[in-house]
Amino acid sequence: MTEVARQEGISEVTLYGWRKQTKAEGAVVPGNKKLSDDWSAETKFAVVLEAATLSEIEVSEYCRSKGAYPEQVKAWRQACISGQLSAQTQLQNERAQARGDKKRIAELGRKD
Repeated sequence: MTEVARQEGISEVTLYGWRKQTKAEGAVVPGNKKLSDDWSAETKFAVVLEAATLSEIEVSEYCRSKGAYPEQVKAWRQACISGQLSAQTQLQNERAQARGDKKRIAELGRKD
């Protein structure tokens, strides 16, 4: 921020104030030199929402401007979707996976 403030002839306090105001309005503003993987869940969700209607090229441009990668946005989108599964559905999936794992372990035990 210091470099931007110097280049633009604006005080750092003003820039930080603008960033805080923009964040309060719901815009994606990572700041604090955080890596995109360290962004809050709210910020990641906002990125997913903002990128949802963009083409692949637009998503790439958007990601460059935000300091993220398109692959991250895809992963965050999938996390949002899977987070919507009900607890019951998740439990059913886990049980089915456990049954499959037990069956596979039994098959491997028989081969010995």
